[in-house]
Amino acid sequence: MAKDTITFILHGDIPLELFSEAIERWSKLVDILSKEVGERTDIEWEIAKLKSSDPTVIVRGRSPDMPAVEKVVAAQGIVWRALEKKEPIPYSDAVSSRARAITGILNGKISHIEIKTDESSAIVEESFFDEGGTEEREYSFGTVTGYVETITKHNKLRFTIYDLIFNRAVFCQFNDEQKKMVVSVWEKRVRIAGKIYRDTQTGRPIEIRDVTEIELLDDSPPGSFEAASGIIPWRKGDELPEEVIRRIRNDE
Repeated sequence: MAKDTITFILHGDIPLELFSEAIERWSKLVDILSKEVGERTDIEWEIAKLKSSDPTVIVRGRSPDMPAVEKVVAAQGIVWRALEKKEPIPYSDAVSSRARAITGILNGKISHIEIKTDESSAIVEESFFDEGGTEEREYSFGTVTGYVETITKHNKLRFTIYDLIFNRAVFCQFNDEQKKMVVSVWEKRVRIAGKIYRDTQTGRPIEIRDVTEIELLDDSPPGSFEAASGIIPWRKGDELPEEVIRRIRNDE
């Protein structure tokens, strides 16, 4: 697959009106990504191929600046992988809302959406679109600890950490004054303080806004647990911890 093409596939029983709606919503996502990621370059997207079985549309970007086209194609992959993994989309709110709007067509007749690029593919089976246009989110001020992974600067300064409790991505916004600090802690363990938006069902942190503090934490050296001292001294010939646990369990 060429680096200048994006493949959009619908799976299921697709009525004509839903197919038209899906293409219109996807077109809006392509357009906003072209403006935000395409470095203000004029990009014309043309249909390279149409397939009828599992309706498939392949579009190709044309521009004097082909690297800009490739960036937009790569951004499509990033957006859809984020939706597939139910992770924050690392672009503007406008991009996120347009991407979620596409998933609104998943109403039972369309079972899932598949996106393919030269470097990635993703399948989305769940709708993240709120027909009312609003999202119910709870937030509180607190901290999240994790490892800094991705740093982006599309419209807003953002980075992603993987929190140590849920092992899921948490999307964070920071300001210009924190830029050097964020770069210096890339791939390191940190504690982030700010306004934390959480999943109302699980309490899992999803996004941190208004970051007030980025604290670098020291990682424990490999094997340090071996130097830990127990509360009860152990001598040769004593029961091993696992034997004690097994005996107590069996007595119960």
